[in-house]
Formats: sequence, C-alpha cells, structure tokens
Amino acid sequence: MGIFQRLENLVKSSVNFRANKISNNFDEFNDDDELKRIIEELDSSYKSNFNGAQHKYKTEWKMPVEVQQAFELFEVSESSSVDEIKSRFKSKIKEFHPDMLTEKNENERKIAHQKTSEILKAYNVIKSYKGF
Repeated sequence: MGIFQRLENLVKSSVNFRANKISNNFDEFNDDDELKRIIEELDSSYKSNFNGAQHKYKTEWKMPVEVQQAFELFEVSESSSVDEIKSRFKSKIKEFHPDMLTEKNENERKIAHQKTSEILKAYNVIKSYKGF
C-alpha cells in the first residue's frame, strides 16, 4: 500500500469518526424520552409555582373599569339587551346634545359638548365590548 493510499484511508477514517461523533451527539438531543422528561419537569414546576394564582384569577375576573363606567353612565347592566342600550344612548344624547341647547349660554353648551363626547365614547366602548 502506498503512502497516498494510507493518507486517503486516514482521512476517511477521521471524517467517519467525526461524523459518527456528531451523529451521536445529535441523537442525544432527539431522544424522545429525554424531551418528555424535560417537558414534564417544566410543566410540573410551572403548575406548582402558579396553580393557586391561576385559580384565583379565573374565579375573580372583573369587567374592565372603562366598560363598567360606560354601563353606569347609561344606567344599564351588562346583561341588558342591545335595544335597551341603544334606547338609553339616544335619550342621553337628546338630553345633552349641544344643538338641543341653543338658548343656553356658551359655558353650558361647552359642558354639554363634553358630556356628549363622554356619551359617544361610552357607547363605543359598550359596542366593542358587546360586539354590535
């Protein structure tokens, strides 16, 4: 066997050795049992750390403050029908719309304009909350 043949065999064996080593390391990361064990470990630590807190938040969920204030402005509840909410909206707008207060002074009209803006904002909040 010549020197070139020996070098060729040496290089091939070195390449094969490295390829096997890389393949074996890769197989360690693909081991399903090991992955399952890691996932279970993480899952159990998550449950033990946050289980009580999750339960607390699930049972004590509250409507956002902005939505609560909108319902209070219209003097309706969350379970009120869409028609009832629309009716209350129309009556509030009629009551405070600046165009309906033409005989009032400028200061009262500004206050009415602000109140109308609040009513419109509250109505939009309820519309997006209720989905109509």
